[in-house]
Amino acid sequence: MPVITPSVASQTITISANAGHNITPATSATESISPSPSATINIDPTNASFDTAINASNASTIIGDIAVQPDINVNVGIGTLTSTPFKLNSFKYTFDGFEISNAESYSPGDIVFFKIGTNDYNSDIEKADTSNLTKGAYNNLWMFISYSNASKDLVLMQKGYFDFTFETATFGTWEVGRTIYLTNLGFLNISPSTFSGHWVRSLGYCVPNKENKKRVWFEPDSTYLKRV
Repeated sequence: MPVITPSVASQTITISANAGHNITPATSATESISPSPSATINIDPTNASFDTAINASNASTIIGDIAVQPDINVNVGIGTLTSTPFKLNSFKYTFDGFEISNAESYSPGDIVFFKIGTNDYNSDIEKADTSNLTKGAYNNLWMFISYSNASKDLVLMQKGYFDFTFETATFGTWEVGRTIYLTNLGFLNISPSTFSGHWVRSLGYCVPNKENKKRVWFEPDSTYLKRV
């Protein structure tokens, strides 16, 4: 019977595991961030100044090859957190160098409108009159705030809060929560003009307060009625 004898391996195969690509991250340049104090900055939203500066002691720290930067604290002092004062004043307009006729006839709280004039604005102002549709019925009405005879600066309010005193002669009856109108005498009142042919237009309403004032929110309606 034949015998099969396996032969001894005559060749040795050697397998070597070598990395095909060696990725060796290079050490990046080490940088240290050291913020220096900024120049003093004055913020003047309501006539109050604040100094703003960065603390220079918060420099970065080197740990190995990593620069660790702590938080930077910015101190701005104490200020108003509401934009309400700005918003309320944003409807007051100053027309610089606005010459008006009969400047002495106007008082704070008067209701006025623009008309054609001869100053640099080609405009003038006049008090609203309920007996004439062309004098306030379909005009943009404003509240007179102030006028400077020296600088000719005219300040008008398109809408906003205004305080009359209870001694104010140009304001009639005031009652909290009531709508205000212009009377035939040119005064604000909770009752409109009752004369035939006069225009009636809502100009705002009376606002409650603890200062014993005839406080109103002035905001003229864009529509009007004419009495028959």
